[in-house]
Amino acid sequence: MAAAHCFHCHEPLPASGVHWLVVAGVQQPLCCGGCRAAVEWIQGQGLGDFYRLRAEGAGPGRAVESDFAVFDRPAVLRYYAGEAVDGVAEITLSLEGIRCAACTWLIERALSAEPGVLRVRVQPLTQRVFLRWRVAEVQLSDLAERLAALGYRPQLSDPTHALERIKRERRDALKRLVVAGVGMMQAMMYGVALYAGAFEGMDPTVRDFFRWVSLSVAAPVIFYSGQPFFSGAWRELKARRLGMDTPVALALGLAFVASVYQSWRGGLDVYFDSLTMFVFFLLLGRFAEQSVRHRAQISLGVLSSGLPPLARRIEGEVEQEVATLELQPGDLVQVAAGCTIPVDGELIEAAEVDEAMLSGESIPVDKLAGERVLAGSVAMSRPLRLRVEQTGAATVWSSLSRLADSARAEKPASLQMAERVAQIFVARVLVLTVLVALAWTWYAPERAFEVALAVLVVSCPCALSLALPTALAAASQGLGRLGILVVRPAALETLAQVRQVVFDKTGTLTDGQIRVARTALAHGESSQRVMALAAALEQEATHPIARAFGAESAGLAVTQRRQIAGFGVEGLIDGMCYRLGRPDFACPEAPMPMLDGDILLSADGRAIAGFRLQDQLRADATASVRALRERGLRTTLLSGDSAPRVRAMSDRLQMDACFAAQSPQAKLEVLDRLQLQDGPALMVGDGVNDAPVLGRAAVSMAMGRGADLAQAHADLVLLGSRLAVLPQALELAQRTMSTIRHNIRWAYGYNAIAIPVAALGWVPPWLAAIGMSLSSLIVVVNSMRLLKSAPAASGAVVPEDLSLESAAAVTGSEST
Repeated sequence: MAAAHCFHCHEPLPASGVHWLVVAGVQQPLCCGGCRAAVEWIQGQGLGDFYRLRAEGAGPGRAVESDFAVFDRPAVLRYYAGEAVDGVAEITLSLEGIRCAACTWLIERALSAEPGVLRVRVQPLTQRVFLRWRVAEVQLSDLAERLAALGYRPQLSDPTHALERIKRERRDALKRLVVAGVGMMQAMMYGVALYAGAFEGMDPTVRDFFRWVSLSVAAPVIFYSGQPFFSGAWRELKARRLGMDTPVALALGLAFVASVYQSWRGGLDVYFDSLTMFVFFLLLGRFAEQSVRHRAQISLGVLSSGLPPLARRIEGEVEQEVATLELQPGDLVQVAAGCTIPVDGELIEAAEVDEAMLSGESIPVDKLAGERVLAGSVAMSRPLRLRVEQTGAATVWSSLSRLADSARAEKPASLQMAERVAQIFVARVLVLTVLVALAWTWYAPERAFEVALAVLVVSCPCALSLALPTALAAASQGLGRLGILVVRPAALETLAQVRQVVFDKTGTLTDGQIRVARTALAHGESSQRVMALAAALEQEATHPIARAFGAESAGLAVTQRRQIAGFGVEGLIDGMCYRLGRPDFACPEAPMPMLDGDILLSADGRAIAGFRLQDQLRADATASVRALRERGLRTTLLSGDSAPRVRAMSDRLQMDACFAAQSPQAKLEVLDRLQLQDGPALMVGDGVNDAPVLGRAAVSMAMGRGADLAQAHADLVLLGSRLAVLPQALELAQRTMSTIRHNIRWAYGYNAIAIPVAALGWVPPWLAAIGMSLSSLIVVVNSMRLLKSAPAASGAVVPEDLSLESAAAVTGSEST
């Protein structure tokens, strides 16, 4: 009989696309390219006995230990976690089984108690956990075993595994929903007969028959469809933290036991119809919430884990398919047309690549030999060859992935408060239910259980718990459609309060493709020599101006190079001190340098060249600034460039104010003054000089092609060059906060009305089930409306219609 599970990870095999590999002379099935790469790596390292030892008399505990031991392999750690810095490593693992805030609390508390663990942040939206630990004090495999012991099996982040898990969750949820729906219809049919018999009279034998048939129908609904609620409640109780599964499981359990008891003794009331209806509508609400969560997981997973697990390495005349984690800097790799580039590297020959997933630009880019291409780009018209520079966690793609993971690991203060309120609410609801039961026991004992059950059901805090997470998830996905990566989720709240937008000039309002338009030379200097000197000084710089001088430094060696943010760069060449930058920096002792230029090159304080630079204004800059002003926002240009150029651009864009020749410290002072006068500001910038001011702004956005340092200080990253999405992002942020307010008002308003009405005995349990479930559905549907207000930008990082199948197509491409 054919194997049904993957040879490596033991997960069920997909319906199609099964990989096969010979292990110890036997053809073995593998579920995905990641497992195939892992098996090839294990065999290549001479560790083939791993699978034999795993199979020889090892119990479940030992098998798990062997699986997680792979996590500690140096190559695996280097690829998924990068190099440890000062003995501290970071990684993001995929988890299974996270359902609510109680799961998050349990995992974070348990792992934080382990020695050597510095930070644990669970991302319930994407079912991932971010870990930071000291490698000398604890091994990653130990932490993985601890997670497995808690009931949350970890996996190295792999897009195929994540998509398969999402598919399994969706299939499982659909099956439970179908069973609950069929059971509800059958139980309601028998319930109608019982209600009619109660009014018009029914033979006790027939009545008992209908009750026992209703029990047989309700049992699968309770114990199969309702199983997630009982499992969740058990985890919450073990963690000593109340969540929304606790009152649900309590209501289901009490009502079912009471109904069975009443059926056995021939009592008056049973609740099988109400129970099945309760489970069905609860599952329906959760299925809608799960759909939002899965779409966010897929869209963010495409960004986080979309690099192919296999690559084709060239050694001499031999091409060999190897695991991407085996590649080393200096290796030669070939990527077939239409496949994703797995590493950062230098092109061997000219090629055409599509950088849409990195930059948001849908138009392919022509690259010359020697230019750098990035992992995540796609080879277009023909195969390309490149020399590996960075792999795994060191790639730019992985840097964006870490930004996304960091964003998902952080919880806005409002979300943390909502979780605390929901927990307190559950505790008070349980107390209120007991008090209501006691009061009705004294007033009308025959109705005490029914009324208490209705109160417990109607007051489940599902709507309250979903009010913020679903809205924030939909908003993050909406911004992704616009090509904006959310680095800090709390920025969504601040973005909605912005009253002004402050722009940097170079690389933000302009395209950053600076070129030298004119060169003024001192007597005796040549254009070739001054360009070579400038290129040598700017060789290690990341500012857009550095690219204007190219990479041709004529082999000049620079010592004691020093870059002064906002001013320029200096260094020693052949014993002379050269400076390149602002005139007052290059020639500090000359009140008025004789050479004309935006920046000057000086030798020992004497100007030897002046460079007039030219930068092209972005095509949509004028329309974007106009749209922002039409929304009532004040626009300001804040730049370190010369006053004439800054004023000319400000006038051309019709901006409200401009500030020129500003040092980084001066930019901070100007921004503080602007925010004090006109309210919270959105700072949009690019480059190292902008990092301090990006960190100071109420909310900040960095251009996706900007320096890594600038992006690390920003709350949002614009993955492309379309400034036109800024007004849409501001509108989406405002709609998000409005939606959250509506959700919270609805949740509180519903409970404020429903609980007293139920406590008065006016709401039967079946109606309480419908009311509670509909309140959750309303919150989810209201949050999903945010996606309609965020049309996909051209080349956006999150496709407009991203299904499981399309996501698999994106993440499943290999560089073969």
